[in-house]
Amino acid sequence: MLVTLDTTRADRIGAYGYDKAHTETIDKLAAAGLRFQNAFSPLPLTIPAHATLMTGLLPYHHQIRSNGDNVLDPKFTTLAEHLHDAGYATAASVAAFVTTRQWGFNQGFDAYYDSMPEDDDKKDKNYWHTERSGDLVVDDALNWLAAQPEDKPVFLWVHLYDAHAPYRPPEPYASENKERPYDGELAFVDDQVQRVVDAFAGRRVLWALVGDHGEGLGDHEELTHGLFNYNSTQHVPFILSGQGITPGVYEKPVSTADLTPTLLHTLGLPVPEGLDGKPQPGDEDVPYAETYQLADRFKIAPHRMVVQGTLKLIDTPRPELYDLTTDPGERTNLADARPDDVKRLKQLLADKNATPPNGKGITMDADTQAQLAALGYTSPTIGAVDYDQLKDPKDFTEFFRKLAALESGAKAHTPQETLALVDEAVKLKPDAFELRMRRVNLLVRMNRLDEARDYVHDLTRTCATDEPDCQSFGNDPRVWATLATMAVREGQPEQALEYAQKSLAFDPKGAPAQEIEVQSLFQLKRTDEALGKATKYCEENPLNYGVSALLGQYWLGKQDFKKAEQYLRVAVSGPTPRRAARSQLALLAIGAGARPDAYKLLEAEVKDFPGNIMARRLLSRLYGEDQRWLDQRPQAEAIARGLPKEPDAHRQLGQCLFNLGDYVGARKTVDIALKLAPEDPDILLLHANLLAKEGKKDEGYVIYQKANAMNEARVREAAKKGGTIIQLDPTTGKPIGNQTESTPTQPAPTAPGPSPAPKQP
Repeated sequence: MLVTLDTTRADRIGAYGYDKAHTETIDKLAAAGLRFQNAFSPLPLTIPAHATLMTGLLPYHHQIRSNGDNVLDPKFTTLAEHLHDAGYATAASVAAFVTTRQWGFNQGFDAYYDSMPEDDDKKDKNYWHTERSGDLVVDDALNWLAAQPEDKPVFLWVHLYDAHAPYRPPEPYASENKERPYDGELAFVDDQVQRVVDAFAGRRVLWALVGDHGEGLGDHEELTHGLFNYNSTQHVPFILSGQGITPGVYEKPVSTADLTPTLLHTLGLPVPEGLDGKPQPGDEDVPYAETYQLADRFKIAPHRMVVQGTLKLIDTPRPELYDLTTDPGERTNLADARPDDVKRLKQLLADKNATPPNGKGITMDADTQAQLAALGYTSPTIGAVDYDQLKDPKDFTEFFRKLAALESGAKAHTPQETLALVDEAVKLKPDAFELRMRRVNLLVRMNRLDEARDYVHDLTRTCATDEPDCQSFGNDPRVWATLATMAVREGQPEQALEYAQKSLAFDPKGAPAQEIEVQSLFQLKRTDEALGKATKYCEENPLNYGVSALLGQYWLGKQDFKKAEQYLRVAVSGPTPRRAARSQLALLAIGAGARPDAYKLLEAEVKDFPGNIMARRLLSRLYGEDQRWLDQRPQAEAIARGLPKEPDAHRQLGQCLFNLGDYVGARKTVDIALKLAPEDPDILLLHANLLAKEGKKDEGYVIYQKANAMNEARVREAAKKGGTIIQLDPTTGKPIGNQTESTPTQPAPTAPGPSPAPKQP
């Protein structure tokens, strides 16, 4: 039983000496088991840290160096795969987008519960923020466990994300920890661990609880995590308990890379050669950690660290050396006083041969990059980085204080106050591209679009004269790509094309700019040019998700279904599938009679993109045709909310409620539809059925006759024109189907006279 505790500092767990903790369950497991007192995460970000936990490899070997820069390659064998091959039933239940199967963490699992909650009311949903609370995670895990035979060995992984910012513990944990919401989150997490303990009562269990990384909480001017390698983010809980474990405390430093080999060894399974981690306890380890966020985001020298015995080296231009026994908070730098120790630990670091990132991770499309930018992150600096030329982080203490102020006030500050803080930070670090783009995003959210565009234009020329250290951003392709994105948002394809091509002049392989260039060419009716460039880009990079989506949509419109499917399959294969690509694949699946595939595609699409009305309408239609009224209802409700002025959206919801027997709800909805379109025959037919149900059969029959006559006239008119009645999707202007738009096929109750049943598909 593996529990990964996201964003959990060791020094906030009772077993590690925190007297204000409410972590009784974790503490009991630690007391009955083996506590690694000095365990270190290799990187303070969730995706790379979990990749290390699951493979026993350090980031420079599994090649995930940041959140979103790569996917766990299938060539690396995971802990789950080892156990599955040994005969274990395997399952995982995870809590956040950053541990979903998109990142390769489902390798080796029979069941993988990673459905994130939908939020229809949240505009511009950012899936990088999506998470679900620990009680829901544990619900899925325990439901799976209950279905397994007790004589079958199982491996279950539960990922608990609640301690991650923002800290909003539920009651009573919030009230019990009013001044310490982070502690309240950990108390809630501890109670979820207790539920798992209770579920395993009476069984032989090997328990592993480990943090993926910690949290700054203001230490060293860092509120959250990612920038530094101080103990606040690297020192994590690591506890083994139960079957095969000799209780005790192990003081020597270990790495979370040791988890996989330690578990395999404890279970008597072979430990593969070539792992960075070692079976513990007993194997002398020199834990390594890194983070290149400072370099990638702010052009500041990165943090890298090693620990030997009680000494820890953080290798920066001016090295930092700490004695973790006497100075666990890392306040007294001993580097000048102990140069021999610095030299020795530097050699240990060099022996790791930890090459820096090469920038060859996955290709993010424009949508994914926009999502990251909304969180305050941007893609790494374009081009080679000479890390030796970057300045020491200790030269930017005031700058980091401004960053912390930005983070702490994200909810409390008005946009104008946040803008002022960004400007103050930019003055301290004029070449911080990320902050410049955060300023642009703020201006856009404040609807100051002209000002945002002018600001980016200024960046392409030069920086202000009072910022002598600031280089011109005019040769940075990301600036031009940002302008191109803004032009797309404002419906200006000619400008978007111009900016995208300027971006490509500096970075010809920039996927976001390629996508905007092709999209703009299509919009400008320069179809041959768009096809030529799109085909070339996809030949150069077969995983160009955004351009593949555009080609798939084009060939679908041309009814070349084979080509359309080829490109759409690529578009949905990335870590963040392209919006609408799954809807278009679903259309192909419906045409091929593969209804289960269509359901799967559409259900995934509306989960990730709740605002995709086209997908919801297709899914609602399928549910209706299969008489799955309960499943249809939330889709129909979402469509009516999304299209409040479209009569047929309310009519469809009304029909669904009618089929469910909710005549009161149907009446409210149909009345809305009648106000919007009092002479629509389809709405009138449903209105007639409702009147009959309400005991007004005579009135209903009159309306039925009127609607029926209108429908017959409509069919005759269509026949004269040699066509059929086609319902258009209001979001795209394209036909929803090739016949008259239908409601579900279940017969409606009759009004007096001929039955006004719903139309047939």
